[in-house]
Amino acid sequence: MKYLTYLSERFPPQQFLLLAGLLAAVTGACVQGAAFGGINSWPAVLAAALALLFFLFRLRLFDELKDYAHDRRFYPQRPLQRGLVSTRDIKLLIFITLAGEIAVAVWAGAIPFAYFAASLAYSLLMFKEFFAPAWLRSRFTLYIFLHELLAIPLFFYAASMQAPSGRLYADPLAWALVLFLGFQLFFLEIARKMRPPELENAARDTYTAQYGVRGASILLVLAAAAALKLGWFASGDDNRYLAALPAFVYFGYSILIFSRRRDARSSKAVFNTAVAYFTLLNAAAIWAALA
Repeated sequence: MKYLTYLSERFPPQQFLLLAGLLAAVTGACVQGAAFGGINSWPAVLAAALALLFFLFRLRLFDELKDYAHDRRFYPQRPLQRGLVSTRDIKLLIFITLAGEIAVAVWAGAIPFAYFAASLAYSLLMFKEFFAPAWLRSRFTLYIFLHELLAIPLFFYAASMQAPSGRLYADPLAWALVLFLGFQLFFLEIARKMRPPELENAARDTYTAQYGVRGASILLVLAAAAALKLGWFASGDDNRYLAALPAFVYFGYSILIFSRRRDARSSKAVFNTAVAYFTLLNAAAIWAALA
């Protein structure tokens, strides 16, 4: 029961199943669609979804240990800090999750396993905060940039499960797809950490605390626009992809409302519309890629 409570609070299954499932589906549609004219292997799509789900969960578990002191000070209500689970429980979950990751990577083959190994190694560097935690945490922009780079080996890993053997890293379409997926995770992360001034705390670990409401709003719009543009190329420049445009406009409108009202309700609306935009953006990319 404690693990279910932990999941519901720190890794809601319904949200992350949607996240991993859509990211894997659009990866399969774009890569397999370009190579075979359609989905040739659904097991490869499922394997990518499992790989992404396991990977994202392990990152959450790593953060629980890495940020323990920080969260104990600023977020004492979280499950680990209030004693619902222990650090031993977290380490056990890491071991189980990593075993699942390795099993999927071995099943996928040598090339995907190499990408998995690269993404695992980089995530371990992140866990150690590149061996300069105090220095890095005082440089928020660099800290975020280094963490976002993980998307490159991670999504090449997912893409390599879908493609025939070859130099995927030399394919412009693959790079567009990887960056498309990476910018989606980025705008979801920004939207999750947009708060009105009255809800900020001394941790100052949100984008609004670091860049101000206006600066964070501009960054969020740019990330959402970059994802829109990259998805157009990754899905084959098909006009069906334009179905995502109204969702982008509505997302931008919700950001504008928050930048003016700056209250809890409008900040929550930004995250909700970010999820809706993410969903429709990927649906449009899948539709276009398989057309």
